[in-house]
Amino acid sequence: MKKYLALSLLLVFVVALVFTGCEAPEEEVEEVDEPEEAVEEVDDEEEAYPSKAIEFVVPFGAGGGSDRWARAMASPAMDYFDDQPLRVVNRPGGDAAVGTQYMLEQEPDGYTFMISSSTPIMTSMLEDTGFTYEDMICFTTNRNVPTILLADPDGPYTTWDDFLREVEERPGEITMGGTVGLRGNLEHMLYQLGLEGKVNHVPYDSTGEAVTDFLGGHIELAAVTPGTGAPVVEAGNAVAVMYTTDGELLEAVFDGVPGTHDLGLEPFGLLGFLAVSADVPEEKIQYLSDAFEELFEDDAFIGLQETTGEALYHLSYPESHEFYTQYSQDLEVLVELLD
Repeated sequence: MKKYLALSLLLVFVVALVFTGCEAPEEEVEEVDEPEEAVEEVDDEEEAYPSKAIEFVVPFGAGGGSDRWARAMASPAMDYFDDQPLRVVNRPGGDAAVGTQYMLEQEPDGYTFMISSSTPIMTSMLEDTGFTYEDMICFTTNRNVPTILLADPDGPYTTWDDFLREVEERPGEITMGGTVGLRGNLEHMLYQLGLEGKVNHVPYDSTGEAVTDFLGGHIELAAVTPGTGAPVVEAGNAVAVMYTTDGELLEAVFDGVPGTHDLGLEPFGLLGFLAVSADVPEEKIQYLSDAFEELFEDDAFIGLQETTGEALYHLSYPESHEFYTQYSQDLEVLVELLD
């Protein structure tokens, strides 16, 4: 009997050990859950913005003002975009409509933005481009510069008065080339004098292309930015007739060239800005604005920017977008003149 009792107690003890041993794996399973949480944290890290290269679209050809500005910005950019590069891509065509449409068609995730001017805005008002200025958010401005009117130093337009006389005598015959925004600024000057619509406008996708045709004798006048025009004037291949704002120009080569304050005209410059699709999340728009605000104080950028021959005109978001919106609305009068 004692023997059976001892066996029974031994059996109970073994069963207890078995059940006690089965509880341990349950505790180990709970501990295994921790790596899953760590994986989730890694996923969140990968979604941080920006985590890859950003495409920086220039809707104009190489060599123009916007192209030079974009490359000056892209050079030191990695220091301000979490070690991610800005990859400059030229997508010219259709008076900047091609590049603008491309930018707007990309995923609105902040990984595509463009540098531009009034050109695509005016183009969208003149033609059915499939977009309007309201489809974009201007998250920073970079310039507000005049149009320089270039003429052949041996031709009949070496002064503003000469030019006006020829416009009246040869209405519709004088050819002026450049992007639509730059030409529009000069047309605004003619509008103020009651001479609107009397110049034959020749469209170009970049000021560089316009200058090439001007030097080749294919057009009589070129509408350019100061940075593009300065080397041509300095080389003696062109004369600057006037510029469309009332501020002083930085380049010594333009000393003595009359601005609107000298000619009794109202100034109108070319706005340069950076924009994304209006569908990009607000926090990414603000990130871009903040990054460029820091970049614009970088010594490397400042050195490169000075080579453009144009002063920095910087407004951050949201003030930049408010200015851009008002500026776009003011362009309506130019559209009526050029249409």
